[in-house]
Amino acid sequence: MKPKILFQAKAVCSASMMTALSKRAEIIWEKGTNRSQFFRGEVDKYSWVDTGSSFLPSEIISAFLWAQIENMRDIQDKKRIKIWNRYYKGLFQL
Repeated sequence: MKPKILFQAKAVCSASMMTALSKRAEIIWEKGTNRSQFFRGEVDKYSWVDTGSSFLPSEIISAFLWAQIENMRDIQDKKRIKIWNRYYKGLFQL
């Protein structure tokens, strides 16, 4: 099989896997039902079709996450500098 054809076959396989995974993720997000498909008119009624749960975070967890997102650049910069300093101190004498 030629490399170009092999690459295209892998891309098609990968795309179809992502489509299948995203459909399943949507069902799990909808607490195991096909509710989204119902609202899009793809099914006439919705029902349980898979495992699901409620993944909505509490308000306090959301508040912590929002604060971390707002300060993400500072948090990452501090970690990056700390890691760089550790490597610098460890490798300086070599």
